[in-house]
Amino acid sequence: METQELEMLQDTLKKGLKELGERTTSAMTELKERLKDVEQKQVGMRYGSGTHSLDGSHKAVSDAVQSSQGFALLAGREIPELRVRLDAKSLYAGMKAAIVSQDALIPPQRTEIIGAAQRRRTLRDLLNVRFTDAGSIEFPRATLTNNAGPQYSSPNRENVAKNESAMSFSLEKADAVTIAHWIPASRQVLSDNGQLRAFIDGQLLYGLAIEEEDQIVLGDGTGGKIDGLVSQATAYNRTTSGDTGVDVLRRSMTQVQLADGNPSGILLNPEDAETLALLKDSTGQYISWNDKLVPIVASNAITAGTFLTGDFAQACDYWIREDALVRISESHADFFTKNMVAILAELRAMLTVYRPALLVKGTL
Repeated sequence: METQELEMLQDTLKKGLKELGERTTSAMTELKERLKDVEQKQVGMRYGSGTHSLDGSHKAVSDAVQSSQGFALLAGREIPELRVRLDAKSLYAGMKAAIVSQDALIPPQRTEIIGAAQRRRTLRDLLNVRFTDAGSIEFPRATLTNNAGPQYSSPNRENVAKNESAMSFSLEKADAVTIAHWIPASRQVLSDNGQLRAFIDGQLLYGLAIEEEDQIVLGDGTGGKIDGLVSQATAYNRTTSGDTGVDVLRRSMTQVQLADGNPSGILLNPEDAETLALLKDSTGQYISWNDKLVPIVASNAITAGTFLTGDFAQACDYWIREDALVRISESHADFFTKNMVAILAELRAMLTVYRPALLVKGTL
């Protein structure tokens, strides 16, 4: 009886061990398959394919996990989880395809539209800028012959004739001058690119400002142009033998002062302003222009080798009839049928010079 029971117990133990071995083998196989599936998904996420793995990387991960001490215990469900430290060097040792270009993944950044260089506009800061609703301005220009003096005829101070002065008038007129330009553009391109319209507007307005400054300085009053400052200024008349350019500029200030003006600025081309700033004495020390006398205003609007010195506040006014604006219209030629528009920028203004003697022009 005892022998029988012992044999039955042995059979039961053998059967149990066999089942345990089968379960362990099945669990290990299942773990291997799950590990392989996880690795393939991981590689797919990293490199863009859910079924592709790089040579060597899968093997490196599998070997590291299966050779770990706790893998058998995990397979037998004796421990709930297993953590394995992976060596990055061995993990990526089999990778052979290097990603060297990101152009297809990250598009290059495009900045805003960059236009041409823009020069500084400074001349209007010297002028009295006023506004008007008139298309032209007439003004009497007075000329005074000043004979003011004491009442005296030797030896008497009374009952004698006083000095008589003279005054004459001339009627002057300034007409509003229109400065304008335009550019064609398609409705589609303006609709598709929001910043393009603002860029075009800015460039057109800048172009107006540059031409406006050129007209104020050098306009000769013909062909619809402004009768400008240089055209109406008084010629420099204090030439002295041996004078340098600096001497000429200083004497031009005196000429304005002799006409009862107070010089507020000297307009020079940037090249001449540079020459003035780089002057040195015999020891090589810079001779700086004293801006407390009168500021130097550099502008491309005036021709190199010339100057304009003036009491601009007293000498003239600059009148704005229509300030610079931008308009858009399809009412041009066949633009309506072509989905085209005309973008137009314009202004209307005039210059009135009351005292030409307070503007002195000359060459350096």
